[in-house]
Amino acid sequence: MLAFVRHCHEVVPAMPVVAVVRAGECDAIQSLLDAGIKDYLCMPVRLHELVTRVSLVVRQVYPSEYAAGVSTIGPFVFSRYPNRVTRDGKEIVLTAREFELASLLFAHIGQPLSRLTLEETVWPDNENELSRTVDTHVSRVRNKLGLHEGSGFSLQQVYGYGYRLVRR
Repeated sequence: MLAFVRHCHEVVPAMPVVAVVRAGECDAIQSLLDAGIKDYLCMPVRLHELVTRVSLVVRQVYPSEYAAGVSTIGPFVFSRYPNRVTRDGKEIVLTAREFELASLLFAHIGQPLSRLTLEETVWPDNENELSRTVDTHVSRVRNKLGLHEGSGFSLQQVYGYGYRLVRR
């Protein structure tokens, strides 16, 4: 692992590295820290903790890129590193595709987006023209984010075309 960390820093000197080590390998941890890792975790790794640690390292090493990946729209905060959405400070769990779909809709508030645009953007490798994937995911995003009449935002179907997110 030490050779890998050194190789990473030769290829990309500013690359932040988070190492995963076996519990009790204190000597390895110190050697890795000396080699330039930014953080480490001991096994077994909990996914939520790994995502949080990587997010913190990205925020420290690339502060301007991290700030550019955060947008606030009304009560919603979209964070790109990691893909996370909160509403009024409470995290809303979305799949990666749901996050991409929600981000696209919020980036185009008030504009109707065709099903084809949504499908080509969120599912670029999907070849099934008769798929209900877009409609299913729109329904999930609407329900998870509470995008209904009276909530400040409404996700509406545009008959025969697609969907439009409207701010109330």
